[in-house]
Amino acid sequence: MSLSIIANSTGPVHARPPPHHMGDSIMEMDNMIDFQILATHDFTTAPPLDIILVPGGLGANTLIEKDERVLERFVAARFPAASHVLSVCTGAALLARAGVLDGRRATTNKDAFEWVKSLGPRTTWVPSARWVRDGKVWTSSGVSAGYERPRGGVALAPLGWRRRTKTSVSSPACT
Repeated sequence: MSLSIIANSTGPVHARPPPHHMGDSIMEMDNMIDFQILATHDFTTAPPLDIILVPGGLGANTLIEKDERVLERFVAARFPAASHVLSVCTGAALLARAGVLDGRRATTNKDAFEWVKSLGPRTTWVPSARWVRDGKVWTSSGVSAGYERPRGGVALAPLGWRRRTKTSVSSPACT
């Protein structure tokens, strides 16, 4: 298996959530531990991918708030060739804006459900599901559901992990 971590640029990427709106004020995240991951590729140099995983969280929210669409354009362009596309939590919002959820069933984080639903009007949203599979697209309602997905019948073998697989982890927090 070959794992690719894709961000706006290669090298160290901060994984601490970016500042974000909390009500009427900006919530700074300076008190959070700022670990880093190493991006192996940027969006223009990424290799062909079998599996694309799009996480959600505050990074996804910030991308949408700033109307930054590089990740969405990347997913939309790579979607036809990918064997599976997975999202966790509000990563479904990015998939919806990329158009890959159009005409599909999906779920997302319950606390952000109505907001994400508003970003994907051509998606059939399933509010009570912890995870939803529709064709090659798998969405989960949050971090815990994303971890539980393999125990819920989404075994890794059907996703192609037995063969040489190129996998992408595209993080919305990567700015």
